[in-house]
Amino acid sequence: MSIISNPTIITKEVLVTLLDASTKPVIFWDTCSLLDIIRLPAPKREHPVRKLEQAMAITQKIVSGDIISLASELTVGEFNHHVGHTQNEVVAAAKEISQLYNKYMEFVRRANPAITMPSVDLQAYNLEILLSGLVQDIVVQTKFIQRDDYFLNSAEDRLLKKIPPAKKKAEFKDCYIWLTCLTVRQMSKKTSKPFGFLSSNVKDYSKAPSKQFDPYLAAEATAADIIYYADIDIAHGILTREGIF
Repeated sequence: MSIISNPTIITKEVLVTLLDASTKPVIFWDTCSLLDIIRLPAPKREHPVRKLEQAMAITQKIVSGDIISLASELTVGEFNHHVGHTQNEVVAAAKEISQLYNKYMEFVRRANPAITMPSVDLQAYNLEILLSGLVQDIVVQTKFIQRDDYFLNSAEDRLLKKIPPAKKKAEFKDCYIWLTCLTVRQMSKKTSKPFGFLSSNVKDYSKAPSKQFDPYLAAEATAADIIYYADIDIAHGILTREGIF
């Protein structure tokens, strides 16, 4: 299991100082978007291969220091709690696809004994480990914003008032992570551009069925100059238009 260990944790005040001294683009990761990279190959997700290529390209820019990578400290525990299950999802998919292929080829060989195609075991490629390594390349370079009473109190207030992203369900973590992103952006001079919040959790952040922010969140994001990336594809596209790639 590839958990996040020894993360770089900094206070919001220290982070804002770093952001004010930079003009580089920023990606603020929601937990699900990091896990999404690992489960890209799962057939039920129906992701094209280009999303892996885009994730690799973004990772390279983070590793080279051309993109600033941020997340909440809350993400560390949430990621570590779910990463094992996420890897198992990919392993199960590899097993299922192998079984379906091997069964089909058994019919082919019975119908035509001249064909000697071997059976396959896709689990042997350890794709879940390779993709977990890609995520580790990101998190090693990520600055995780320290837990803070302001984030805590603001999230609880939003939860009680059912303000997005808590409008549809009482999800404290979503509120806390979004408010962490929003607050550090509001505190900074906004020299780092574009500043994007990457979350595939469209059920809570978006107005269905679109991949646009819920109107309340959109107003907050616009005022703070934050761009919503509903998936890695959108993030890569906007960063490409900005000349990052």
